[in-house]
Amino acid sequence: MKQRTLLQKIPASLVSAWPVILYSLLGIAVVAAVLWFRLDSLAPGISSTEADYLQKISANEFSLREMITQRPVFLPFFISLYILQVFNLDNVFALRSVGSLIGLLSVGAVFLIVRHWHTLRVSVITTSLYATSAGLLHLSRLTNQSVIYLLLPVAIAAGLYVRKLDNTWTKLALYGLILVSLLYIPGGVWLILFLILWQRKRLMQYVSGISVLPLAVIASFALLITGLLVFAFLINTDHILPWLGLSNQLPTPGTYLQNIADTISHLFVRGPDNPKMWVGVAPVLDIFITVLFLLGSYVAFTQRKLERNKVLFSSLLVFVLLSGFSADITSFVLLPLIYIVAASGLALLLQQWFTVFPINPFARFIGLAMIISVSSFSVLYNMHRYFEVWPKTPAVQAEFQQREE
Repeated sequence: MKQRTLLQKIPASLVSAWPVILYSLLGIAVVAAVLWFRLDSLAPGISSTEADYLQKISANEFSLREMITQRPVFLPFFISLYILQVFNLDNVFALRSVGSLIGLLSVGAVFLIVRHWHTLRVSVITTSLYATSAGLLHLSRLTNQSVIYLLLPVAIAAGLYVRKLDNTWTKLALYGLILVSLLYIPGGVWLILFLILWQRKRLMQYVSGISVLPLAVIASFALLITGLLVFAFLINTDHILPWLGLSNQLPTPGTYLQNIADTISHLFVRGPDNPKMWVGVAPVLDIFITVLFLLGSYVAFTQRKLERNKVLFSSLLVFVLLSGFSADITSFVLLPLIYIVAASGLALLLQQWFTVFPINPFARFIGLAMIISVSSFSVLYNMHRYFEVWPKTPAVQAEFQQREE
């Protein structure tokens, strides 16, 4: 009788949602296992950059005030290092966990975005491919300031959630937080300008629909953030161009075009010649993802009036153009957006197959089994390249020779 009473106290919504909660926790655990597996021991040692960060953390050289006022470029990344310093976490596992945590957030955001637009089946397959992609593993498991670009889908997922809210001032405040997060990502200011111009009518409706006090609070917060940026730029003007996603030494037109060509080539033709980030000549995207991306691009072209396609391809275009200027914006930065587009290609494949065989259960099973088989091969291929081939390459071993003190 008592047991029955306790069960009745549990909200019906929680009881009905427990399978979703359970599977979500299981998915998070699997992705976390991939991102943290042998995090501090896969490579024979640490890179020179990692050794420098560890030395600064051990010597308490990171200052929060200095970061905010004098180091606005890649600020979220350096604040993470400051947090490690506060808790005396001066080991390579903790250092690399910064990127792994960002990678985990990125994978979760990609799942939420794809689930918002597609079926659960498409979401699970796409997220599995993204979470185990060699490009994501290279960028998130190595201490690299460019890892903060993986937070871009987090901003998109947050934007999708905010649009469902009813409270106007809360919606406007959260939109402000999303824009602020982009403000501290080099090159993110161009996305902010694009979003403001594109959504100016909707933003004006939000502004006109709230009272003076909440609007004053939001405006004060925006002025504080922009004021800190302006102050940092006045102290050191060398930060302005990197913050814009450019470089202090602008390339010649020929070099700029070559850099863009290299970014695209690294994705589809030949991987980057950088032992820290890649191995071999294979492109960053395997053939399956390339096909899905092309199919997804075709779907986006046929549905080009949809807001989501405008956001995705405008963001891709912005970062491809910026990659010609900045060494920090590489082909790896584009991966989250590419996999989100690829989800549309996967949805198209399944839709076409199920349209041809709407009733025959055997044919439907064969089609789904083929997709799962090819996806599994892609997962195994990427994980083998990263966990087996990459650490055993002589050039990689030469890059990671330093030892943790």
